[in-house]
Amino acid sequence: MITHCNTKPIPFKNQNFHAIKNDCITTGRLFHDDQFFWSRDIKNKYKLLRPSEIFKNPKFFVNGHCRFDTNQGRLGNCWFIAALGNLAMHPKLFAKVVCEDNGDFDEERYCGVFHFRFWQQGTWVDVVIDDVLPTYNGSLVFMKSSEKNEFWSALIEKAYAKLYGGYENLEGGFCAFALTDFTGGVSESYDLNVPKLNLFEMMLKSFNRKALMNCDILSPSKSAFGLVSGHAYAITNVTTITTKNYINVQLIRVRNPWGSSAEWEGNWSDNSKCWDNVSETEKAKVDYMKKGNGEFYISFSDFLKHFDILEICNVTADLIDHDPRADREWRMMSFTGQVNNSFHKFELIDPDEDDDEDFCTVVIALMHLREERTEFKRIGFIVLSEDGKVVGSEQYKRRLREITVRYNLKPGKYSIQANGEQNLKYLIRIFYEILKNKKESKSVSVQKETFERFTVVTVPNITIPSEANNRNALQSVPRNVQRRSRRGFTFKEFFLDLCFCLFLAFVIYSLLIFIYILFKYK
Repeated sequence: MITHCNTKPIPFKNQNFHAIKNDCITTGRLFHDDQFFWSRDIKNKYKLLRPSEIFKNPKFFVNGHCRFDTNQGRLGNCWFIAALGNLAMHPKLFAKVVCEDNGDFDEERYCGVFHFRFWQQGTWVDVVIDDVLPTYNGSLVFMKSSEKNEFWSALIEKAYAKLYGGYENLEGGFCAFALTDFTGGVSESYDLNVPKLNLFEMMLKSFNRKALMNCDILSPSKSAFGLVSGHAYAITNVTTITTKNYINVQLIRVRNPWGSSAEWEGNWSDNSKCWDNVSETEKAKVDYMKKGNGEFYISFSDFLKHFDILEICNVTADLIDHDPRADREWRMMSFTGQVNNSFHKFELIDPDEDDDEDFCTVVIALMHLREERTEFKRIGFIVLSEDGKVVGSEQYKRRLREITVRYNLKPGKYSIQANGEQNLKYLIRIFYEILKNKKESKSVSVQKETFERFTVVTVPNITIPSEANNRNALQSVPRNVQRRSRRGFTFKEFFLDLCFCLFLAFVIYSLLIFIYILFKYK
């Protein structure tokens, strides 16, 4: 069993931040990063400037940081920006990614070098960049803050672009990728077009446990009332309010990464008359405000109608500022290995406090640890109870970066086995709930007969950052992603499913005609 991540980050491309900074200070020069890939298109279209060449008084932070510092520019990376806005709401996580020793532009030790950290395949990597940024007519081209002289968000975007081989490789993606890269947590993706019980309760519970959440609109038919299709949004609150006539309303607060007035215009939007029936006390409780900043409330029922994908990233208590009143928290155990018929054992102890049948929630993620310049392989796993019965099986035919599944299992001992090509390397992470301050049993083995599986969508995956030096391979990634449905099906799979559905409809129709004729002429 391994820990959540290696405690000491690994320098990306062998660039050591402190060594580079000390060398720049000694030689009196500004850092120029020759490891960052600039496409010919960017270099020809835009002027590359440092913050001090854009503003007279540039700052890394202006009055700290917040989710409104993350506004999308001319790059189609709303998925990344929506996830970053979520990160900004969690100070402890934020400090893990945005290093506190970066300094500022007016400090004596400033030399144009900054660094940020991202989680990759079980460890944290430290990405060093210079502060040269693309501009047009003196303004930033890509991500920018609401405060024009604030640069932390533009710089972390550049660091993430370096991780994936250049800005263009951030075109098209999935919030779940970025959420995992920011936290080392386990990200789940849910198809909101598939009805499921107690979804709001699960979202509320996840939000209160400091999970990071995003949502996507895929269908053009759902781009009404100010919403945008093919777009990712951040979920910044999940709550319930009581109206003046004592009706409880389930609400979701959503933020558009454009950071503009492009907001939901239906019920419970900023200017909706629904708020007239809410007391000032209730409004203050949910921080209701009319600002046209891209953030808005929407009822849970409308949320289900207009959004297609929900993404939830679960993180462990050691990485978040936990609610001291909470009596339960997420824990994680993880294993690395190779596909060779070996089993990994784990035990579930504490049933969920809100489960009348005493089931335990467990989220299992299996990640393919890919070697450099190789493709993702087909992976899957089975979960066995202590008496050897299969209680969960995920056999995937598609090549995926990670499989994530949520189960409800009875307390007991279980074992999990990864399967795929022989000797394929993998990382298994198991998230489970436990009472705070409770010591876990050290015994590991395997139990259970019935289980409930939530519908989880595993989306296709972009190339992992360890491949970022293979620029040509990375540049093909966004196009590959865009050719696929965000639900993870290729066109061939979609066509075959469509043919099957049409055939099934024909058979049912023929059967109904036969029954009709049979009864009519009987």
